[in-house]
Amino acid sequence: MDPSGSSNPYIPATEDITWALVPIIIALALTVLFVVALVSILRSTRYSGTGKILWVLITLVATFIGPIVWFAWGRTASMNPPLGADPSHPAG
Repeated sequence: MDPSGSSNPYIPATEDITWALVPIIIALALTVLFVVALVSILRSTRYSGTGKILWVLITLVATFIGPIVWFAWGRTASMNPPLGADPSHPAG
């Protein structure tokens, strides 16, 4: 019997199957995170078209960090002036 514990060399050991699934699970999680961030960006009312395009590009370029930054910081920030504010007059 070989050290992996498998008596049949054509059937992979359980550990081999488990470690083979890890990259698939990580890729699936990153894909879901990206898609959820993309939907959240496009549905956001806090950003204009330019802001949304910028955030989509950030999430595309930084596939892992981009969506995390969006959920941690981007959703609460705003590039649009507040409703009722006159953009020709500075605040204060």
